[in-house]
Amino acid sequence: PVEREVRSSEERWYLARLQPYRTHDNRIDGVVLTFVDISERKRAEDKNAYLASIVLASGDAIIGMAVDGTIESWNPAAERVYGYTAEEAIGQPITILGGADHADEQRQMLETLRSGVPVSQETVRYTKDGNALNVIIKTSPVIDAAKRVVGFSTVLIDISERKQSENALRASEERFRALIDHGVDVISISDGAGNITYASPSIKTMTGYSVEEFTQHNPFGGTIHPDDRAMCEATLKNLADQPGASAFLQHRYLHKSGEWRWLEGTFTSLFHNPAVGGLVANFRDITERKVVEVALQHARDDLEQRVDERTAELVRLNTVRQDLLHRLVGAQEEERRRVARELHDQMGQSLSALRVGMASLVGAAPPPLVETIARLQALAAQIDGEVDRLALELRPSILDDLGLVAALQQHVDSWSQLHGIAADLQVIGPDGAAISTEIAVTLYRVAQEALTNVFKHAAAQRVSVVLDLRPDLVGLIIEDNGRGFDAEAPRDQLDREQLGLLGMQERVALVGGTLTIESAVGAGTTLYLRVPLTRASEVRNE
Repeated sequence: PVEREVRSSEERWYLARLQPYRTHDNRIDGVVLTFVDISERKRAEDKNAYLASIVLASGDAIIGMAVDGTIESWNPAAERVYGYTAEEAIGQPITILGGADHADEQRQMLETLRSGVPVSQETVRYTKDGNALNVIIKTSPVIDAAKRVVGFSTVLIDISERKQSENALRASEERFRALIDHGVDVISISDGAGNITYASPSIKTMTGYSVEEFTQHNPFGGTIHPDDRAMCEATLKNLADQPGASAFLQHRYLHKSGEWRWLEGTFTSLFHNPAVGGLVANFRDITERKVVEVALQHARDDLEQRVDERTAELVRLNTVRQDLLHRLVGAQEEERRRVARELHDQMGQSLSALRVGMASLVGAAPPPLVETIARLQALAAQIDGEVDRLALELRPSILDDLGLVAALQQHVDSWSQLHGIAADLQVIGPDGAAISTEIAVTLYRVAQEALTNVFKHAAAQRVSVVLDLRPDLVGLIIEDNGRGFDAEAPRDQLDREQLGLLGMQERVALVGGTLTIESAVGAGTTLYLRVPLTRASEVRNE
C-alpha cells in the first residue's frame, strides 16, 4: 500500500492509503482508497515541534529527566552552562551536577517531584570543569493522561553574575556603613524644614546628643547660634531650589553641655533623589582649629603692630640719620670752603709776600747767597702751587663762581695733567641748567672721589666723564679702561678694593639719587650716577 498525508481545503489533515484490490486467485482487480482524519495528531505533532524548538532556542538550561533522575534531554543552553555535551549528559544521573555536597538536597528534590509537587530553589551546581554556579532551579513533574508522574522537566537559570553583583554591592554597603559608623565626621539628612531625619553614630561624640535625640529636633530651634541662623536658613532655602547643588558652611552649634562649638561641613541638595529625599550634610568639629586660628590672628595682628612700630622707628631713625648726614655734609663743605679760603687768602698772600721779598734780595745779596735765594724761591713757588691745589680740591672757587661744568672741566684737566692719564669731559644738554648747589657739590665730589679711585686702583690708560643735563634729571657717567674688578664679590671685599664707594652712595642718596657700578675683571669700570631733580627737591624738603 501507498500512504500520503494530505491537507484539505478546510485545513484538515488526512492519511490517504492506496492499496490494490485482489481477487481470490490473487489478481489485482482494482484499488481501494481510504482517508483517515489525522488533524488532531498533526496539531499535537506541530505543538510538540514548536515546544521542542523553544527548548532548543531557550537561553536557559532545560533538562528532561526520567522518574529515577536519569537525564533524558539536554538543550544547547545546558551544554553552554554546564560544559557537558548532550551525548555526555544524556543517560547520566542528575546528581552529577550537584556534587557530593548537594547529594542529599538532590535526593530530597527527586522524592518531592515523584509526589507530584514542583520544586523551585536557589542553590549551587557544578560545571564539567568543577566551577561552582549560583543558579535558580525550577523543576516540575511531567504527568501523563493517567495522572502518573512519568518524568521531570528542569529549567535552570544561571544567576552567578547577579550574585557577584549582589555580593559586591553588599560588601560596598558594609564598607560604607563601617565608614559612617566609625568615621569622625558626621553624616546627616534633613528635610526641607530642617528637621533631622538621619544622623550617623559619631553625632554623639561631636554634639553630646544620641542619634535618637539628634533626630528628634530641628537645629533651627535653638542649637544654631543666633548670629549664624539667618545664614544657615538662607543656605538651606537656596539648596532646596537647586537639585544637586552644594554649599560649604561654618557655624556655631550648641553642644549638649551648653558650650558653643564650631562646625564646618558640606551640604548637598538631594531632595530630588528618592533614595535620600533630603539635604545631606557631612560636617566636623573645628573648635580647636578656630581657637588656634584666633590665636594666630592675634599673634599676626600683634606682629604686624610690632612691625609697624619697628618700621616707624626705623623711618624715624633714618630721618634723623639723613638729617645728621645733611648737617655733616653741609658742615664739611662749609669747613672745606673756610679752609680753602684761608689757604688761598692768608697762606697764598704770605707766600706771595715771601716770594716778593726774596726777589728783592737777589740784587743786593752777595753771589754765594743768590743760589740759596733761588732755591728758596723755587721752594716757595712749589709750596704756593701745592697750596693752590689743596685749596682747589677742598672747595674750588670756580664751582661757586662759574658752576658745575666749569669746575668739572678744570678738575678733569688738572687730574689728567697731574697723573698723566688721558681724560676728557663730555657735556650733554645745555650748560647752565637749574641745578642746586647741593646737587652740584655732590656730583663734583663723586667725580673727584671716582677719579682718585681710578688713579689708586684701576691702572687705566684713559678715562671718560659724561655729564648729562636734562630738565628733570642730571646724570654723571665715569668710565675707565682699567683692570676692573668682580662686581658680584661680597660687599666687604668690594669696599676694601673700592675705597669711598659706600660714602659716595650715601652722599648721592642724600639728594635723592642713585649710584651704581658695572665692572668685570679686565674690562674696566663704569660708574652711573642719576639724580632726578624733582626727587632731589622732595628730599631737601623732607
